[in-house]
Amino acid sequence: MSTTYNIYKLPPPNLEPLKEKMDSVGLKEQKTKVVSDYTITFYFSENVAENLIWWWKAYEEYFNDGIAEPKNKFYFALLIGVSQIKPENIYVISLGKSHFYLNKFILKDFGINFATRIGDEKTTLLKKSRYFAGSKRNDIASYTNFVPNNYEPGESVDHIKIKAADENEWGKKNIILADSIQIDSERRIEDIAELFDKIESALAGEELIQLPKLEEVKDASIIKSLDEELLELIKNDNAEIVLEEFTSYGTHINFRSEIYDCTIFTRVGNGPMENRHDLGGSIAIDQISEYLTKNSAIDDINTVKIKFRSEFDFTKDLKELIDCRLKDHYLLKNGDWYYFNQRFIDYLKYSIESIEHEQMDDLDEEKYLEWKEEKEKIIVEAEAEAAAGNDVEFDMLTYREFYFNEMQSLTNGYVLLDRITVKVESILKGGESTL
Repeated sequence: MSTTYNIYKLPPPNLEPLKEKMDSVGLKEQKTKVVSDYTITFYFSENVAENLIWWWKAYEEYFNDGIAEPKNKFYFALLIGVSQIKPENIYVISLGKSHFYLNKFILKDFGINFATRIGDEKTTLLKKSRYFAGSKRNDIASYTNFVPNNYEPGESVDHIKIKAADENEWGKKNIILADSIQIDSERRIEDIAELFDKIESALAGEELIQLPKLEEVKDASIIKSLDEELLELIKNDNAEIVLEEFTSYGTHINFRSEIYDCTIFTRVGNGPMENRHDLGGSIAIDQISEYLTKNSAIDDINTVKIKFRSEFDFTKDLKELIDCRLKDHYLLKNGDWYYFNQRFIDYLKYSIESIEHEQMDDLDEEKYLEWKEEKEKIIVEAEAEAAAGNDVEFDMLTYREFYFNEMQSLTNGYVLLDRITVKVESILKGGESTL
């Protein structure tokens, strides 16, 4: 019988913090078994609180008399496997709503990196992408026939549904890959260690697909600087910052329309909820700006949380809901800062080089020299006027490129942007800024 597994990978330093988080949300340790070379421990929500059903009050009058207000229970669980031979190999299987609690602890893009090594690109059925600039921020697209290497300029893939190139190894069914791997496998849970080992071997192999994607920022000083800038921009409400309409948790894509009631608050560590404010059934960035302005003492955006109530309750950091780009090439995704990888840059260069161009007239050197001579006379006269104390507007530009650009502007109607400079941060880490 085939079983669906939603598998994450965990960096070793995050194991104990994850266990603390699990305990705080009611996941209790169950049995531990040794399977092959893995120590497998199961965690289950033994005592789940009942959740109110949001639509009960709206439709209460249509229920038969005597029916008590219904409530839902949503059980969830985690399985954690730690290799005894290579303790750095830690895998997590999520069941139920557990994926909502994993974002801060998992190895990001684990599933996408796996996709590049086992996927058959032409079988791509769905992909979710983020864009560097332009009218689109995010996009979810489905395909009947995907053309390999068919990526748009400025596109970064962070979620993909695809078949494996080696069907004998991974089966014939579709695999969903993002931060996690959602795969149907004939392997029983007793054989899960074998699946972990095969995933590990695949990750060490060569890439079959060249995906443009984001890379996580690791430098703590850059992260701190970006967090501070983001907080100030939201408070001042003067930046192009929006709330995500849909967010990925592992391989799950959640739309904000699925949320029915929200409360914003602050919390430091495991401390109490403070500065609580009900947002109602929707969230807008101006509401967040107003909240931060009213609570001006908030100096760390990482302390701002939002509690959601829908079919079940969960809490997310405000940063996990925000979509923005700062310093030209840093992007916020699921609460973490990213930059575009070299493959993304390569696709961008390729798209620029593929733009058709038409060769126009060459520079007329004789006319340029005539223009230069006349321009130098004008400059001498203007300098004399300025020396006499008169207000005169003039420029000192006499080089060939400026002359050519000015003529193109005058004769062909182009907008002249020569000498109008904007500082552009380098997309490459450690690269120099340009004008």
